[in-house]
Amino acid sequence: MPVPSSLFRGWGCWALLMLRMDLHVHTDYSDSKNSVQEVLREATAAGLDGLAITDHKTIQGALLASSLAGQNLLVIVGQEIKTTRGEILGYGLRHPVPDKLDLRETVSEIHSQGGVAAIPHPTLPVLGIRLPDDVTEAGVDAIEVVSALTPFPRRYMEKNMRLSSELALPVVAGSDSHYRGTVGQTYTLLEAEERSVEAVLRSIKNGRTSVVFHPSSRTQKLRTALGFPVGLVKHALGLDS
Repeated sequence: MPVPSSLFRGWGCWALLMLRMDLHVHTDYSDSKNSVQEVLREATAAGLDGLAITDHKTIQGALLASSLAGQNLLVIVGQEIKTTRGEILGYGLRHPVPDKLDLRETVSEIHSQGGVAAIPHPTLPVLGIRLPDDVTEAGVDAIEVVSALTPFPRRYMEKNMRLSSELALPVVAGSDSHYRGTVGQTYTLLEAEERSVEAVLRSIKNGRTSVVFHPSSRTQKLRTALGFPVGLVKHALGLDS
């Protein structure tokens, strides 16, 4: 049974809302088997306060989700973007960010839209971004320290937490959902002044975040992994552009 929303935590003379946000979700507008409507139903059933739709190459699914979601579910329009050094998540977008820009250009484009940039699966072989020394100078706002799909999650979460500490960057997490039944398995817990997308983005940038981790099942991880070699071959041949 979902935990009731609207949890509060005192902070000085203010009372901050504690919001549960899955900040890495895909739909069938890119490489997920889940429709937008199914994603929204799962998010509600999981007791989330909101989620970020982060499809590849498009924000159409996120825009549709935003228009369909009720008042009790926040939808952040996002995108998972391929840079020349790996992937990055953009939150709070108004239009798509093109792939294959360098890291600085990609982050700059996200920020120009008033958005927030986070590095997903940063230390995973092949999937992880090739971290440059100037990652903070590029303006990256946060590190995704774990997702429900992360293999050997304890090992990689510890590595990613150390990385976020070394770079002095806030932490985020999400399910990286691609299949039914996975939305909300892992999420970010945020302290926010209000229930709004703008407040969530401020909380990420200000580091008022922590993560709640529940791994996907082995079957769910395997289903996603089986699609990975095909995607890798397409990427190597330049067929995914």
